Amino acid sequence: MRPVQHSGIKNGYRPSGGIRFFSLLASPLLLLVLAATPQAETLPADATPPVATATPVVSPPVEVVVPDGAKLVRRLVRAQTPHLALAMLDQKQPKPGGDLTDWLYWERLRITILTENGLWERFDARLASLPKGVDEGFRRWAVSMRARALIDQGEPLRGRELLLGLMWEHPQGSDDTQLAEWRQLVIQAYLSEGREADAYAAMLRYRQDYGRGDADAVTLFAQVLLNNDRASEAEVELKGLDNPQTMPLYWLARLRNGSDAKGVVKQLLRLRGKAEDDPGALYYAVLAEAAGSAGDLQARTEALEGLFARKRVDARVSRLVPLDSEQLWQAYLDLARDLGNRKRLLVGRDADWVKLAERHEKGEPTAARAIYAFLSLYSYDDSARADYHRSLARLLLNDNEQGRWLVERLYLTSPRFIEVVAIPEVVRRVLVDFALATADLDLAARLLKGFDAPPAGADAISWELRRAKVFLLTGEHEQGEKILRGMLDKLGGMDTQQFDRYVQGLFDLQTVEHYDAAYELFLVLYERVQDLQIKRELLFWMADSRFAQARWLEAGYLYLQSAIILDKASMDPWAQTARYQAAKALVKAEMFQDAENLYRQLLKVADQAERKAQLLRDLEQLKLLRSAAANRPAKG
Repeated sequence: MRPVQHSGIKNGYRPSGGIRFFSLLASPLLLLVLAATPQAETLPADATPPVATATPVVSPPVEVVVPDGAKLVRRLVRAQTPHLALAMLDQKQPKPGGDLTDWLYWERLRITILTENGLWERFDARLASLPKGVDEGFRRWAVSMRARALIDQGEPLRGRELLLGLMWEHPQGSDDTQLAEWRQLVIQAYLSEGREADAYAAMLRYRQDYGRGDADAVTLFAQVLLNNDRASEAEVELKGLDNPQTMPLYWLARLRNGSDAKGVVKQLLRLRGKAEDDPGALYYAVLAEAAGSAGDLQARTEALEGLFARKRVDARVSRLVPLDSEQLWQAYLDLARDLGNRKRLLVGRDADWVKLAERHEKGEPTAARAIYAFLSLYSYDDSARADYHRSLARLLLNDNEQGRWLVERLYLTSPRFIEVVAIPEVVRRVLVDFALATADLDLAARLLKGFDAPPAGADAISWELRRAKVFLLTGEHEQGEKILRGMLDKLGGMDTQQFDRYVQGLFDLQTVEHYDAAYELFLVLYERVQDLQIKRELLFWMADSRFAQARWLEAGYLYLQSAIILDKASMDPWAQTARYQAAKALVKAEMFQDAENLYRQLLKVADQAERKAQLLRDLEQLKLLRSAAANRPAKG
């Protein structure tokens, strides 16, 4: 293998079970990111992750100017960085004191972020450690937030259980406003669970206690009525309520009560023209039903795309207007056939259909998608079907994130593709990227089954490393290890970056505790490379494997070799860290004198008070361990 010109492994941190020795200068922004990560370890002031390069480069601290107020925190949430938002909130929130007004303002914002992002462990920890002086009303509000989020996020039973607990604790004679809100949430939970009769009974009891209620209560009651096939009563309830959230329900009631479907579609499209934002899943579901009844193929297809172009459809919507991805496939096919019939196109004359799709791509992309969907399923040219699937996915992804959800629904939830292997390869590769982007490694592993070759034009080494990582992190360790072993034959063709990434794959082997396999592959690399700097790093990571296996003597030897391979007298930062790790391994092996010698060598060159203090503590601890070992009864 040719020597690799190596600049150091960028992300080569491997924990080997102890304190890292040399301090890391971190910018305030980096500290914020670390604070925002729940799994981040808390290290002593003089500790550092081992820097995987012989000459650590430390950037000067970067000053981050943080504006006052909660607007920044909310912007970070909207940017889909909730952990960073919470870390920033930690900086801004005052300490709880006698007057909790300001603290409660920020805490409400915190609870909102935690519930919206499903960070339940942090939510529970926060709720369990409320400071003295926080009234019971705040705790009830926070639990209500969690219950509402659970219902909205598809766990209505858990949400309802929380609400019933709150209602049971509700003091007699207190303000019933919150109790009424909880009872409405319970009704919403019943709807999400598909318990329409229970929702109707609960709504009747609610009306007995509170009367007709406000617009939200009336809207909820109308939805309950529609779920119980009482469209005429729902129409009466909703008449006169004129707001964007209520109108789709009103027109659904009119439709199911016998109104002209075409007129309903017209009214709904008029509503869409007035709306400034996304009108919501309910609107599109109602439009899809109305357009289907009216025979408006274009409107139905567009409505179904609008419905499924979101990460999740509320269970209450899907219970009210049952729709699924197969209906979108069928809508595409119906629309394509209609377009083809108008142009008198013949099935099998793909070129004519493609020309029609291309003419529609800019002005009417839904029509173009319909044609490609039709060709992907019904073209006589088997080899061309993959191209049509690719074109369909391409047009869907032109809508960015929204298109992603459409691709996932069309191919992952349709009975046309019951088995993952039935999904066209070109689409599976797109879905793999989506799964990895959201850390859905189980899905990524299923999608990667049977893919041995990289996609055309892709970097083969990067593709193999991706496959190995997915398999390792989803429990298919042998498959991941097999891929990494097979890649060694290609090592001679790796550039520096690819070599670094391959080593990251060996770190993944250590992460899943395949230490022997990682050691063997590091050893193969060590024997092949000539660059002493690379050998130095590989020795350190080989030592990490042996340390994790409690093979203390081997670990100590390898760490010490890493320290002295360039120069036996070297005391640069890397050599100091390696010597320190060697000393720790030797302590574990009860080779106390050798460990003491290494600690004292390090003490001579320590140039910071914190480092000296740490080494003195280590020497004191070593003295106690040596004494305990000397007084231990002899075996046998």
